[in-house]
Amino acid sequence: MSKALAKYTAHLSLKEGLHVLSTSRKHQIDLDEPSHIGGTDKGPSPIELLLAALGGCQIITLAFFAPRLGVKLKNVETVVEGYLDPRGFMGVSGVRPGFQKIRISTKIQAEGDPEKIKKLTRMAEERCPVNDNIRNNTVIELQVEA
Repeated sequence: MSKALAKYTAHLSLKEGLHVLSTSRKHQIDLDEPSHIGGTDKGPSPIELLLAALGGCQIITLAFFAPRLGVKLKNVETVVEGYLDPRGFMGVSGVRPGFQKIRISTKIQAEGDPEKIKKLTRMAEERCPVNDNIRNNTVIELQVEA
């Protein structure tokens, strides 16, 4: 591995039923499923967190690079929608368990050169790490100890 790689870690543990607690640095997130599928709804589902991570990454990328381009962000709002067929999770042959399509709708209120604002939106799409991980194959090494 390259010395330039930054390492991010999430520690997760099953609490009860489908409730999972994730800890990253000093922050905790409850993950769960809605009650209609057997969860206790103590937090968003992992798939909802993926959508939140994508939208959050887009907004953070915009906010990070805006001042560097001389753009003043007044407001940014993003809605991320994912569409999947739940039969994939249930093991139906030929049906992917993951999203078939993800739609990101972002509204930006900004002050600055319109060309720089366009450049900023391109940078957010190109440089958001979560977007990159969803669009491209990322090596996942799975190790399970029983």
